[in-house]
Parts: sequence; C-alpha cells; structure tokens
Amino acid sequence: MRRIAVLLTSTVAAVAIFTGCEPDKRGIKVAPQTEMDSKSEVGYGDDYRSDDYAEEVRYEDTGRPEELGLITVYFDYDRFELTPEALDIMSANADHLWNKPLKVVLIEGHCDERGTEEYNLALGEKRARAVRDYLVKYGINPERISVISYGESTPADYGHGEKAWAKNRRAQFTVLSE
Repeated sequence: MRRIAVLLTSTVAAVAIFTGCEPDKRGIKVAPQTEMDSKSEVGYGDDYRSDDYAEEVRYEDTGRPEELGLITVYFDYDRFELTPEALDIMSANADHLWNKPLKVVLIEGHCDERGTEEYNLALGEKRARAVRDYLVKYGINPERISVISYGESTPADYGHGEKAWAKNRRAQFTVLSE
C-alpha cells in the first residue's frame, strides 16, 4: 500500500512539473517515521524516557520559517522517529525549502550525553537521516541536503538533567548556500 502511495505521489508530482502546475506543497503528508532498518544499532527501551520538558523545548524556537529560517527538530529519548510535533515543524521546514530552491542545507544530528560515543554517533546520524528522508519524500532535491552526526560532542545545553538533555536531542539545520 505504501509503495502505491509513493508511486501515486511521484506520478502527480511529475505531471505537475511537466504541465507547469505548482503542486500543493502542504497536501503532501508523510507518515510518521518507523524503524529505519530491522537490525538497528539504536535501542528502543523506554526505561529512561521522560517528557517532563518536551513541550517547553519543542516549541521554544517556533515561528514562521520565512522569518526565522529552518526550525530545529527535537527527538524523544533514545529515538529517531519524528514525533507529531516534529512532523508539524518539518512541514514548515519543507515549505521553506520548497520556496527557496537554491538553498542547500546540512542537517546535523545531535544526542544527549547518555550512551557511548559510538552509539550516539549512530543515533545522531539516524536522526539527521530521518529529517532528510522527510524532506526528500516531500519533494526536496536530495542533492540539496547533506547530513552529519555530532553525537554528543556539541550540546546545545551543557547541563546534566532532563531539561538539558531534551535540548540536546535534536536535528538542526546549517545553511550552506542560498
């Protein structure tokens, strides 16, 4: 069923491009991300999951992407799937990139300090790729998007509690060219 939906979406986009019609960018919705590969290095335990500060962190930098640029996406503990809040942010980010066809971006995957360096580098990459995959499914040219993982090496908050960790579990954008 998913393949049919992708094929149908691709066909509609191709027809729109060749007929000169602008597709309804908001109309293309992407299902929430699922496990990217069945033999994932990243675990899915909820032992330490805490959403006490999640709402506060997720919306601290919201606004119109045209005014603020691209908005940072935050993740739950030990996860790389896009949350419903992240999907809303990604829709705005995708619109922004769609309207700026020359903008080239680097998506940086970040983690909190828990976990080994290797584990966090893998998780950070999966977070960056989840964001990239959303944009590509939306119709953004994959050649405009690069990914890198910094793991836990560049925290947004140097604290050692859930509030700081929630700010560090993110994928953020760096504009390489406009």
